[in-house]
Amino acid sequence: MSVAVVSFFSVTRLYRNQKPGRIPLTHICQVIVASFRKFKVQVPSDKSLLYEIGDEEFAVRGSCQRDHTKQLSFFDKASVVTPSDRMKGSESLLFTQLQRIAIGLVISIFAMLVAGTLELLRLREVRKHNYYNLKHMPMSIFWQVPQYFRIGCAEVFTFIGNWSFFMSKPLMQ
Repeated sequence: MSVAVVSFFSVTRLYRNQKPGRIPLTHICQVIVASFRKFKVQVPSDKSLLYEIGDEEFAVRGSCQRDHTKQLSFFDKASVVTPSDRMKGSESLLFTQLQRIAIGLVISIFAMLVAGTLELLRLREVRKHNYYNLKHMPMSIFWQVPQYFRIGCAEVFTFIGNWSFFMSKPLMQ
């Protein structure tokens, strides 16, 4: 434990030297979803009419815009600005960071309540059929699979909420 603490504090000065950028997979998914939503929209033949992010907005280090290709012209539909796009304005997150953490905690509470109920049912079966001397309970282990799924969902919400919350806060000098 002491090695972990010493190594953590020895590299703290190196922490967050890079500006956080967008996750590429998120941007790719946004383009794919926008292209499917605008399936019936006609793409202009002049590619300069498509909406493109300006240099100051696209100033994530190490990234660049790609040229238009004929093979992937379907994805140009994502760049067509429609009236509904203008009304949306800037895209906001579905949940804030703290809401994600809260959702994760609520899912955890629900999962623990269900796990407790399942354990009460298991103990009732043990008492009812006098399974005390058996090495193995005749109840399938697969009853626990939904519990692991719920706990996994809770961990995802809580971890991502915590991570994005802490990454959005500046490191004190």
